[in-house]
Amino acid sequence: MFGEVHGTRYDTSITSFFDPCEKHPLARGGSYRSRIVSITRVGGAAMVMVAEEGCWGSAAFVDFFMVTRIDGTWKITNKTFAHTGGEIPPEVTG
Repeated sequence: MFGEVHGTRYDTSITSFFDPCEKHPLARGGSYRSRIVSITRVGGAAMVMVAEEGCWGSAAFVDFFMVTRIDGTWKITNKTFAHTGGEIPPEVTG
């Protein structure tokens, strides 16, 4: 998982993101929405762009997921994100 929030780089395993999300669910502010913006697919590889709003209250992101078809199932193999607005609570970023 790769991205940046307010000048701080987050280049880490996606599993390190699971714990903060379990403790602080994205929709805790009650206004979380996500939508698929685009999908580009060539054979067993694809890129999916997702826009998220209302993360932890007011934070917004655009996520770029690289997905690969492995043994008949689509798997996320990379996530790169851009923080596009709003505030992320300090307890989430650590």
